[in-house]
Amino acid sequence: MSQHVLKRFPLAARPAPDSIPIGTLSGITGVLETLGHDGTALLRRFGIDQRALRDPLAPSSIRLHGRVLLAAIELTGIEHLPLLVGERSQLGNVGPVRALAMNAGTARKALKDLMHYASIWYRGVNLTLEHDQGYAVLGYAAGTEFPGRDALLTAYLAGGIKNLRMILGPDWKASLVRVAHRRPGNLEPFAKLFRVPVLFDQPRHEILFPETDLDRPLGRTDAQLEAFLKRELDALEASVPADFTGQVRRAVESQLLRGNCSNERIASMFGVRRQTLHRQLAEQETTYSAILEESRRRLAAQLLVGTDMSMAEVAAMLGYGTQGNFTRAFIRWFGSTPSAWKRIHHKMARSA
Repeated sequence: MSQHVLKRFPLAARPAPDSIPIGTLSGITGVLETLGHDGTALLRRFGIDQRALRDPLAPSSIRLHGRVLLAAIELTGIEHLPLLVGERSQLGNVGPVRALAMNAGTARKALKDLMHYASIWYRGVNLTLEHDQGYAVLGYAAGTEFPGRDALLTAYLAGGIKNLRMILGPDWKASLVRVAHRRPGNLEPFAKLFRVPVLFDQPRHEILFPETDLDRPLGRTDAQLEAFLKRELDALEASVPADFTGQVRRAVESQLLRGNCSNERIASMFGVRRQTLHRQLAEQETTYSAILEESRRRLAAQLLVGTDMSMAEVAAMLGYGTQGNFTRAFIRWFGSTPSAWKRIHHKMARSA
């Protein structure tokens, strides 16, 4: 039995830091086929042979997925296509993690296992679970900027709603959904899928729901199956080198977007003291300050271009005491003021 699972769910190659399973492209081609388009032909435009999808857990660049999704939107003319892609989610590209999550006794346990083990294959997407005033906040982010990032994360957000309904029941509803891109012209597809208020121009893609839902008994735990699946997943996880710097970077970006970032806070998230965090980063030939600087630079560009947040709001979110401090840092990063940089990129987007 153990050997069978290991053969079925191998690591085809060492996942790159920005990789996700190539099998997720099947969601895009599947939607295209239902709309009367040739999904296989679209993949060929990007040098992808349909036979590559036979090994759905094989790693591929998240940038490639963003480009394919943008091309699919352009081909169909359907702005909300990412929602249709996410709606097809069945947790089919997380190997045996699906069985582990569906065997969990509570949603908290299912999400904990998903976040822990899905990272074996999903290195380019950061899934977080946080708590805010009685609400659970399930967040989706990408570790890098690339064309199609927001569309792809919107698909994952839609998939997250679908997956939570698989875990908690088809009638389950969230309380609020936050989307990190501008308000679309047609809101109906968002209202139909999410069935709750949706806020746009947000710092991050998030699903909010009552924290009490996390501990609702689901009554389906098989302890023997759980132990077996965890042994197999632990073996797979052990074959992938840990990316501690990447984990810290994702934690820093998550806390920056929540306005609660400090080296003490990040250290506590990893269960260590601040001095230990600095020592472990030094062993990786980097520093907390370097990670914070790079995270602020990346998020500043993302928020200025991808949302309608004001300069003052972006500066405050990224932890700058004054807008002037933020402007000086931005000039150091990009050689331009935030306002001038934003105008140039908006002009480029309109002319594209």
